[in-house]
Amino acid sequence: MLIKPDKLCAYVEGFTARDGETAAAISNAAEWMSNRVPLLDCPDADIERTFYFRWWTYRKHIRKTPEGHVITEFLPPVPWAGKYNAISCAAGHHLYEGRWLKDTSPLADYARFWYRGGGALHDYSNWLPDALYKLCLTTGDMGPAVDLLPDLVADEAALEREHLHTSGLYWSEDGRDGGEFSISGPGLRTTMNCYRWAAMRAISAIAGHAGKPDIQEEFYQKAETLGRLIFERLWDEKAGFFRCIPLDDRHAEVREWSFERMNPALVVRELWGYLPWYFGMPCAGHENAWNALNDPEGFRGEYGPTTAERRHPLYGTYYTGDELQRFMVARTGNDGGVGDKGHECLWNGPSWPFATSQTLTALANHLNSGVPAMEPDEYARLLSRYARSHQLQRPDGSVVPWIDENLHPDTGDWISRTRLMRWTNGGWDDGKGGCERGRDYNHSTFCDHVISGLFGIRPREGGVEIRPLLPDGWEYACLDGVPCRGHKLTVLLDRNGTRYQKGAGFRVLVDGKEAASSAAPAAHIIQL
Repeated sequence: MLIKPDKLCAYVEGFTARDGETAAAISNAAEWMSNRVPLLDCPDADIERTFYFRWWTYRKHIRKTPEGHVITEFLPPVPWAGKYNAISCAAGHHLYEGRWLKDTSPLADYARFWYRGGGALHDYSNWLPDALYKLCLTTGDMGPAVDLLPDLVADEAALEREHLHTSGLYWSEDGRDGGEFSISGPGLRTTMNCYRWAAMRAISAIAGHAGKPDIQEEFYQKAETLGRLIFERLWDEKAGFFRCIPLDDRHAEVREWSFERMNPALVVRELWGYLPWYFGMPCAGHENAWNALNDPEGFRGEYGPTTAERRHPLYGTYYTGDELQRFMVARTGNDGGVGDKGHECLWNGPSWPFATSQTLTALANHLNSGVPAMEPDEYARLLSRYARSHQLQRPDGSVVPWIDENLHPDTGDWISRTRLMRWTNGGWDDGKGGCERGRDYNHSTFCDHVISGLFGIRPREGGVEIRPLLPDGWEYACLDGVPCRGHKLTVLLDRNGTRYQKGAGFRVLVDGKEAASSAAPAAHIIQL
């Protein structure tokens, strides 16, 4: 190992000293992490600290149950969760992140739980088949995915019955997408449609491994059809963005397919519009959508991108019930019964790590597409802003590492926590999981962005691609001991060759032996 475990141990010791929390099934001690997670050394202190912090919080959510392991979203029980406090909304994030652990057997348990263990899989939309396929690409073992192939096929048929609209697109409710009180509301949303496209592509690939050519071809064609509809119907040429088509009911007809003729109060650019890139859809010709990411009237935020464009009249970051009531009246004509207290989870403006995670993965895919509309260094800049959001200022003025639900994009305040604290006067008995229910919230990814984005480790059939997005200004960076397809990878940058003693430049090591090198960070394909 090029990075000494002392670095990890020092971080864990600091996190634990400030924690005071005992809900985790796995001890706070450094031993669990030191045996399972890759090690990072980089010049951005926020990214490095947050990388270790997010592994430290992730292990809190690994729970052993009679059905095997599950990965939770909240640490305290919440009434909208299903069996074992599991929630399907972020299951894709859980697999994307956890696939880089040296022991992924809990994730195989977790996937089986959703299909065979009584998990409420359809309570929320998700991209679980895609995440399962990527997990198996990373480990090099397609067994868990092949085993679940009949369940994946049956589940897609059920989703067709529940959500398919006469247009051929899928209908979903914003709250069931995990996006309560979005501006666009229910309808033919980029979320469910991109999730289903990715699931179909994954099922097709898994069927190929299972020796089921009929299923492979069937789901490939399904994906081709749905992908065409996403580009034909959800792309707004004038706005240069993928949008949602507002539709109150799955059985309602779309009266007019032109976004210009739809209700202007509901037609909006939302961060979901980057989901086609998240799943690697072929988006050539649509690159200008990325101009909105850093637009001060678009999604630009100091602590993470906003979930809706700022220029829209219904954009907001609300702390009071009357603000939400006015929003609902403007959006739907009535207050929706939200009440004076309002709601703490809003997707009409606040920054959500869930969506920031999707955007970072989408951005990495875009920057690696060959026709990027942004500079490669933009990835590290966004990742660093996201890392800086992982903090909380305590009443005594101390600042501690933190991850929670939604936050104010300009101040970094954790909005839901602030609201819950006010409602409960700092207590826990509010029927929603408590005033700090979002503490160590497992609803997003971070480590995956460092591994697959910043250092560019991208497993593929038969090997791995290395497509780094390390910024030009970094003199050094190393990611050490990354498990991939039965091997351990090390990816390092050492401009003058003195920090890691492996020579100057960029290198990829497989099981400690050099497999690729270049003078500067560059793409490499390695067979594994």
